[in-house]
Amino acid sequence: MPERNSSAAAALARVVLINEDIKQVVRSAFAINLMALNAILVARRAGTAAAGFGVVAGEMRELSTSLEGCMAGLRRLSDDLLASVTRAMRHGRVERILIRSAGLGEAARIHLDPVLQRSGGRARAIAREIDGQCAHLLEDVESAVRISRMADSLAHMAKIEASWSSDRAGLATVSDELAQSLRGILPPLQALSAKLREIRQ
Repeated sequence: MPERNSSAAAALARVVLINEDIKQVVRSAFAINLMALNAILVARRAGTAAAGFGVVAGEMRELSTSLEGCMAGLRRLSDDLLASVTRAMRHGRVERILIRSAGLGEAARIHLDPVLQRSGGRARAIAREIDGQCAHLLEDVESAVRISRMADSLAHMAKIEASWSSDRAGLATVSDELAQSLRGILPPLQALSAKLREIRQ
């Protein structure tokens, strides 16, 4: 039983770190969304000379909006996972008290055996719930990685389009900022994916 409790405490510590990582990535996704919107505005100001850049910026805005939506989902899933792991720890504490009480004598054991069986079933149900939440969170993180990779490709296309425009300086600056932000979001997402795989093992 101490083993189960220490593993629950370790899981809680990992989930808290994952929750913090997700908050950071959510902030980055919000910034990328704003940059994509700024790219559209810059393209509109540049007029027809930046038509190709404007199309790419519009696609980037759609992807960044999808990414931001994905991040909001990640945040909710992460909060749910944190609540489940916390519930597992509380359940483990109650179960340890029941086991100690059952060891007080034959009469106590007879009365507490059915309770302990139900408690074990509840612990397994919570473990399945946590595994399912981790699986769902992992799917969403990997979806965010795919969106970020597509957005990164679009950022490179935006740089190419900017080089053809008469307003190269403004468009190049915007496309460089987008590319840099996207390069900054991919490693944390990939690290999150690795942490979630580790929890599921």
